[in-house]
Amino acid sequence: MNKKLTDSSLITISRNIQGVVIDIHSNNAFLQGGYQPSELLAKELNILVEALHQTNLFSAGNILPAGIESEANKKGFLFYREIRVAGHTDNSPINPLSRLKNNWFLSSMRAQSVMNQLYNITDLPREFFSFSGYGKYRPIADNSTTEGKEKNRRIQILIVAHFELKPSP
Repeated sequence: MNKKLTDSSLITISRNIQGVVIDIHSNNAFLQGGYQPSELLAKELNILVEALHQTNLFSAGNILPAGIESEANKKGFLFYREIRVAGHTDNSPINPLSRLKNNWFLSSMRAQSVMNQLYNITDLPREFFSFSGYGKYRPIADNSTTEGKEKNRRIQILIVAHFELKPSP
C-alpha cells in the first residue's frame, strides 16, 4: 500500500511490517541548501498530523480489541509508541565553507527539524520522538544520476506501536 497524502507534492504514506512509513521527498521540502522546513513542508506536516489524529494511532484502546492493553499491563507489558524520523542525503559533497560540515550533519539536522515540527504541532509527549541522520550511507537509488540523487535526498518517518516487556525494578 503506497498512498500519497491528498494534494501533497512532498509526502507519501505506506505501511510495512514495522509500522506506518511516511516518506518526505526533499525537493522543495527545505529552504535552499539548508535544514529548515519550507513553508510547503510545514503546511503538509500540519495536514499529516490532522490525518494521524483521525486514525487514533497513539491510543491503544482504538487500535486493540477491548481489554488487551490492560491485560498486557497486568502481565508486565507496556504499550509502546514511537515516531522515528530519519534523514538521508545524496553523496554530493557539502561546500567546505558551509556551517553544515557534511552530509551526515545535514541529514541529522533535517531529521531533527522535522521531528521538532511534528512535536510542536502535536500533543504527543517528547518521549514518543527520536531522530537519526544517515547522510549518504543508506541510498535507495544510484547516486551517479540526477534522478537517483533526488530520490536519496529524503526524510523517512516511521510510526511504531507495539508491546514491550516492562523493565525489572
